[in-house]
Amino acid sequence: MSSDQRNLLSDLVCFLLLTPLAAASAYLCFLGSRHYFHTSRGEAIGLIFLASFLLLIYLLWLGICIRLYSMFIIKKKLNSLCLNLVVEGCGK
Repeated sequence: MSSDQRNLLSDLVCFLLLTPLAAASAYLCFLGSRHYFHTSRGEAIGLIFLASFLLLIYLLWLGICIRLYSMFIIKKKLNSLCLNLVVEGCGK
């Protein structure tokens, strides 16, 4: 197994673990901010900022992974492309 395949496998495992955790954490932060909005606006704004920052970091990581592996797949396809050139009439 090459290092690229190991990296892809580890990023896939991270994706499967981080997606539900990030979604649940952001949901709980937004739910808590809604609860605290009427009593303590500072805590509510902090929770909204925390949830937004969490989702931003997660989406940046996901975008970098998608771009990296799409470039890897394109590079692999270009390297495995075989071109057979037949020159007719050569040597006559």
